[in-house]
Amino acid sequence: MVYNISIRCKTIQSKSSEYWSDFATIILQTKPDVPYLAPELIRESFQTDKNAEGMRSITLFWKHIPVENWNGDDFHYTIEFKEQMYRKSRASNLLDKGFNDMITSHNTSFTFNHMKSNIAYTFKITAVNSQGVSRNHSYISVDRNDIIAHKPLNIDVYSFGGGRYEVQWTEPRNNTMSGPIVNYTVFWCRTLRPRPKGTLPRLDKLSDVHLKVVNSTSIAVSWKLGCPAQKRVVEGYKIKFCKLEILDICTKSGSRDIVVDNSVENYILTDLLPFTKYKITVVSFSDSGPSDESDPKYETTEHDSPEDAPSSLAVSDVTNNSLSLSWKPPKLPNGKIFYYEVMLNNNSYKLNADICTLDGCVKTVSGLSSYTRHDIRVRACNGEALCSPMTPNIAIRTMPWKPQKMDPPRSEVHNSTSVRISWSPPNAANGPIDI
Repeated sequence: MVYNISIRCKTIQSKSSEYWSDFATIILQTKPDVPYLAPELIRESFQTDKNAEGMRSITLFWKHIPVENWNGDDFHYTIEFKEQMYRKSRASNLLDKGFNDMITSHNTSFTFNHMKSNIAYTFKITAVNSQGVSRNHSYISVDRNDIIAHKPLNIDVYSFGGGRYEVQWTEPRNNTMSGPIVNYTVFWCRTLRPRPKGTLPRLDKLSDVHLKVVNSTSIAVSWKLGCPAQKRVVEGYKIKFCKLEILDICTKSGSRDIVVDNSVENYILTDLLPFTKYKITVVSFSDSGPSDESDPKYETTEHDSPEDAPSSLAVSDVTNNSLSLSWKPPKLPNGKIFYYEVMLNNNSYKLNADICTLDGCVKTVSGLSSYTRHDIRVRACNGEALCSPMTPNIAIRTMPWKPQKMDPPRSEVHNSTSVRISWSPPNAANGPIDI
């Protein structure tokens, strides 16, 4: 180590700092020696990666020994390792196979390739210079892969300026073999690569999107970020939805967007059409731009009352006791029509919707009274309480028919030359009686 030693003097009678002499200087260098310090590390300062079947790489990390503690030229580190084999009879007893050959490194990390995944290793790291090997060593053990805790997931670092950073991550999955996680260790180091300015990482595509039908005009949409740490940079979400036609193709007139802020993770789409299939996706966005659209989800709103009444109601083939009705289904059925209700005067008849074809609906009503006025209306129903308005009333009279058989006439002798005959009209005349 090089030292610069300077000395000056002044008389004992002088009380002013102005009367110091000039400095006399000498530069000395102490004799070299072996390093005194061992590399500083903690037991978690390693990383393992699978690189072949049954094999792995192990990377060790340690803290750099300051230059002033090198104690000589040609400073570097040596790393040795040995396998730890467990005795079959006593799992706690290790077989020490001795350290392998030394490996030299001028860096503060080193990667060993082709290490066995089912073997535990102990590593010894030593500081070395031209004078020899330090008497102090650092040790680190790396256990078998099956009992090492898995890596944390979704690591994100956010800079708030002034040297303040926030690190976020999610707990590793399938960590049952290594037991519960007790704590985490955060490592950091300087890097020569400049941090990008004005850019943020591209947001992940939302993968946890769910839909739930609320009613005939509403669908609830919910979502979650795959990486919760990204909520720091997400500015909001855009819900895209469209009405689907044949072959699940979106219609331009039925496509809409809704934008919500980043505090929202669910939203109810309203003013939708009843019994209509919708395609829905969600996109998150930030200063760096939008994420990819989530995989599309599809849902159909509940049915509702038909918006309009059946059309083109007509009567044909009128006889004395029957008639034929025809009509067209509603143009906006708002769901599957289960039945039609025919109001004939004060009587109601429910007709199954399977009486309808592509050409319309036809039904013959029989058992009617002859020569009787009938007021007819029709409505379509998607359920007991989901019926359309009634059609305008149509009045029709059935054809006349022979009168009902009369009661026998009554006779009364008036005098010797005349008899009075009387009778009662039939209960059902079935038409105008002319004679």
